[in-house]
Amino acid sequence: MRYNPPNIYTQLRNDMASFRQADDKSMYECWGHYKGLLRKCTNHSFQYWTQVVMFYNGVNAPTRMMLDASPNGTLLDKSPEEAFEIFDRIANNDYQFPTSRLGSGRRTSGKLELDANDSVSAQLSGITNLLKNLQKPSDV
Repeated sequence: MRYNPPNIYTQLRNDMASFRQADDKSMYECWGHYKGLLRKCTNHSFQYWTQVVMFYNGVNAPTRMMLDASPNGTLLDKSPEEAFEIFDRIANNDYQFPTSRLGSGRRTSGKLELDANDSVSAQLSGITNLLKNLQKPSDV
């Protein structure tokens, strides 16, 4: 265990307690950052379960929904050991198969970006138009 001066110790504890996932950060990146904070200050004195709750409360809504969906119920119903295993597993999977929705946020000019709802709506509209055209009596 290494020695940290009291002001650094206090700052590291505050960083852990006020942890927040940035919108452009993946689960893999934020979990790695949080574990890094825990490693920097091994004598933080937070209980294992408190560490889980601080991380869980610090992630954004989409990540929290993913964490809750993974263990068949809410994550907070699991033991701390199970929760950390779930965090590790999801972060590892996120690293191996990153999602495009958490990209750099840059847009290419001249391209229109649609979310899934817009895409489905556009496809449904096209199918509806095709069906209307099939129902029209032919003029021949």
